[in-house]
Amino acid sequence: MIRSLALTAVLVAVALGSCTLAPIENAAEMAVRIAADDGNNLSYRLAGRQVFVDHCAACHGMDGSGSVGIPDLTSPYSLWPQSLEDVVQTVRFGIRAEQASTRSSLMPGYLGDHSSHLQIEEILDLVEITLKVAGLEHDADAALRAEPTFRFACAECHGLVSGIDQQWYGAPLLQQGLWLYGSDRATVFDVIARGRAGVSPAFENVLSASEIATVALYVSSLRR
Repeated sequence: MIRSLALTAVLVAVALGSCTLAPIENAAEMAVRIAADDGNNLSYRLAGRQVFVDHCAACHGMDGSGSVGIPDLTSPYSLWPQSLEDVVQTVRFGIRAEQASTRSSLMPGYLGDHSSHLQIEEILDLVEITLKVAGLEHDADAALRAEPTFRFACAECHGLVSGIDQQWYGAPLLQQGLWLYGSDRATVFDVIARGRAGVSPAFENVLSASEIATVALYVSSLRR
């Protein structure tokens, strides 16, 4: 175990080298350069894995597969764009984090005393049209009733029944079956009724530019 940790430390030092003190603004450029550096690519990925283990695995899991409410980083689908530069941006600024440049999106709750509130019956129907769009078993009559409400409350972010890629919003394309919290009726109802606003922390003031670059490279390598 001690030997393994020592080897990892050596690999990290070799991979990061003189880049450690690079300005944080250079992280995206550094990640792209590292990706093109085939000779040292493995060393950089090992360095990125160590950063991942230290700062990301507690939520995303050691293999990056996530859990309930935590994205699966090995999935080909993502709520946000997936280029290496985009992954750097997410690591650096976070999602709904306390950072001015953070990625931001909101799944509002529609059950409550506010201007956009819906009746329980309307939310129950929205559950069925959500399942329909996802290609799952559903109540066809309820899904039909929900179409006007879906256009009003859901279509801008999630696309209409045919589905549109809405990564600009950080909203899932329902046809992809990307379920952070689950696809059973009770969970879908709760998401629509109460909303969701999970947070991924910003690491700009925690990690160096080289650490952000290498962990972004490692995360990108996990995608199937």
